[in-house]
Amino acid sequence: MLPIPKGFVKRPAMSPDGTKVAYWRAATTRPPGARTWLADFDLWEFDLASGENRLFAGEHRFFLANGVQYTSSDEVLVNADSPTSIPMSIFEYHAKYGYNQVYFLKRGMRQLPPPAYAEVKSVRAAAIANKNRIYLLGEPPPHGISIVEMAENGVKQRWRVPYLTRDGISSVFGSPREAYLLFTYPSVPLRSSGPATGIGMFDLQEKRWFPISIQQPEVALPLMPEK
Repeated sequence: MLPIPKGFVKRPAMSPDGTKVAYWRAATTRPPGARTWLADFDLWEFDLASGENRLFAGEHRFFLANGVQYTSSDEVLVNADSPTSIPMSIFEYHAKYGYNQVYFLKRGMRQLPPPAYAEVKSVRAAAIANKNRIYLLGEPPPHGISIVEMAENGVKQRWRVPYLTRDGISSVFGSPREAYLLFTYPSVPLRSSGPATGIGMFDLQEKRWFPISIQQPEVALPLMPEK
């Protein structure tokens, strides 16, 4: 058990050298009935050797926070949305930066950088795969919702996400093998009484999407056949 202050923490990630753990910490709980129950997230880091626990970067108070992945010993790639520390309305902020929800944060950086990958609109998730390949879930115009592989000079290749489920896919995850990506999808309608999520795989070589059958058949909905 790590001596991290107990509370509203989630999505831990281990540093490349195995000496630190980065994680989201929420400052606010939301009232019963709200679509989310935590808010105002900041990224913290726990040093396994010294026992020191401190903010990784500035206090940005993201309304939503998800994945955390180290890209180096002092930088992380995070999925987060709607920082409340910005000096403009969130509507102006989203319009300015294309609704992107991906950031590169460096340790000790106090000022919030702009969201990454402005050339790919509405980036809602990012994943680091084998050999530091970066894949995004976004909407590069005019292609619609796609998984996009990035190169140093921009978009390398993209795959249009087919109509797999009624509510699309929600996250993408890298794999140690270069041949696959993992993704999650709502396995019951989002307007139903409770959240349930299925897991699927995308075969990068065969360009094929398929589910991983780990949920009870009476709960999870199957993926719809590709058209």
